Amino acid sequence: MKKKYFLLKLGSGLIIVLLLSLIFSIHLNNQSIEKYLLEDLKEEALLLTTGLDWTIAQLLSNNKQVSIQRLINQLGAHWKIKNIKIFNANYSVLASNDEQEINQIIKDDLVKKIFQEKKLKVINENLEENIFEIAIPIYGESYNSISKSNINNVLFIRLNIIGIKNIVYVFNKTVGINNLFVFSFFLLATIVLFIILIYKPLYKLNIGTNLIAAGRYDNKIEINHNDIFETLANNFNKMTDEIKIRNEKLKKAKKEAEQSNAAKAKFLVRMSHDIKTPLNSIMGFTSVLLDKKEYDDKKLQLINKSARYLNNLINDVLDISRINFNKIKLEDKIFSPAELLEDIAGMFDYEKTKDIKFMYMFDKNLPEILRGDADRIKQIITNLLSNAFKYTKNGNILLKAYYNYDEDKLYVKVKDTGIGISKERQEIIFDSFEKGYEFNKKYFDKKGLGLGLAICKQLTDLMGGDIDVESEKDKGSLFALQLPFENTQDNKNIKPEDDENYQSEKEYEIVFSGDFKLDILIAEDDSLNQELIFEYLKDTNFNLKFVENGLEVLVELKNQEFDLLLLDIGMPFMNGLETMEKFRSEGNNIYTIATTAYTHQEDINKIIKAGCNNYITKPISKGKLYKAINLAIKSI
Repeated sequence: MKKKYFLLKLGSGLIIVLLLSLIFSIHLNNQSIEKYLLEDLKEEALLLTTGLDWTIAQLLSNNKQVSIQRLINQLGAHWKIKNIKIFNANYSVLASNDEQEINQIIKDDLVKKIFQEKKLKVINENLEENIFEIAIPIYGESYNSISKSNINNVLFIRLNIIGIKNIVYVFNKTVGINNLFVFSFFLLATIVLFIILIYKPLYKLNIGTNLIAAGRYDNKIEINHNDIFETLANNFNKMTDEIKIRNEKLKKAKKEAEQSNAAKAKFLVRMSHDIKTPLNSIMGFTSVLLDKKEYDDKKLQLINKSARYLNNLINDVLDISRINFNKIKLEDKIFSPAELLEDIAGMFDYEKTKDIKFMYMFDKNLPEILRGDADRIKQIITNLLSNAFKYTKNGNILLKAYYNYDEDKLYVKVKDTGIGISKERQEIIFDSFEKGYEFNKKYFDKKGLGLGLAICKQLTDLMGGDIDVESEKDKGSLFALQLPFENTQDNKNIKPEDDENYQSEKEYEIVFSGDFKLDILIAEDDSLNQELIFEYLKDTNFNLKFVENGLEVLVELKNQEFDLLLLDIGMPFMNGLETMEKFRSEGNNIYTIATTAYTHQEDINKIIKAGCNNYITKPISKGKLYKAINLAIKSI
């Protein structure tokens, strides 16, 4: 690995050195070589003129013009000499390598200086204009007795600078080509090394990371360079393996969580159905026996109380599940707050004992009607009162309610003199599965799941309200509930019965007229529930027909006309929804009331979508059943 990168660094360094040397050498050659050649040319010119002036002087003295011209022609033929000629004192050209100049008068500056200033030698050197000229005097008498007075002629020579520059250009071109070849070689070698050592692994890394980003974790980056890129590729491969393993674990965990949630939901639904079915019978029969007053009222009340406790416990579990899954949907219906509060107070009247005094105070200026979810409000207040009775062994329990018209808020307070709640536990009492007290085995049992206050808090939040607690250990607690409502002032003088959607709880107590007869088909697979419904309706003049599954329903509907169908949803062989779809598809429009233990909104939507006109949730009370039948009578 080190050798490869050393070569890459060496190649890059050589390229830089060669590039600089190429530029420098061209510049240096243009100066040094040209200077060298010019100096050489000067020396040759001076050597050439040495003795030449004497030779020419001898030829002139002997009047050998032809010989002089021949000599000039021979010298002018040399490539280094561009022009050579001989002047006389009148500036007339006696001989020249350019025959057109012979006998011409040319007053050259260099020649003038020789004749006028009597100089021994004059040189004109201008390399920028490619000029190098030399003028030498020729003496007419004895050469050995030089005298400035006997200069009769001047030898003029102009050297060929262009030729020198051509030589320099050719030389530089040759050197440049050689340097360029070497430079190109090292550049190419460096590029090849760069591609092999840098670009190629980077390209592979780029492709590999793009595939990883696209979720293709099976792709591997293959780089076998034994260098940092191979290490980086291996790290990427390890990372993708870990991501793949984690994704598989997440998918598995998600699948298990979904299965677990589905199993929990299924369990809750089954628990609701399987427990509420016997509860329906327990609560129904005890209420019938209590009405008859023929048995021990105290024992019957205990049975009824236990059944209601178990029913509330199941409802709490279902409610907290719905809240956690955002399945709670609040209703928006009108109700009478005074009637609601009186109903709640009546429920707890029987709870009071000689040791517990239960009081309730309701403001006489409560609105006639409010719009909201009365059942959920009732659930909140009932939970608060249940806790008050549960944790108060002696003393007072107070339920107080009033309405603030300026704020459009209903205020409800529940105060007790029970065991109270410590400061530490006040911070967690509204959390699921938490209680407001430490277990005291001597005075309190372990009943309850710690869901009541959590449900109160979350339902209150859904309504946009607030719930607070003030408590001191061993001195009791005060729970303050406030719920906002809209347009209360506008509805202040409206009576509940003025709204067509309002139905009073008193309608539960309507006794059917003896003159009014209905033929009712009742589909219920549980024999105890059949007996309970019979007890509820036996004192009416209704004709009741019981069947146990959907197949028998279809047979009876074909054989006889009925006014009303009570249809259990959870039946064997053919359930209620399948039965509904079947006889509705055949054109049977009988008014149908579904009876079901499924209370989830999605299940209710399925019931209504299947064609049921109304529904009753189990446990079925006498009031619920009477109310549903009264509504049916109005529609039949």
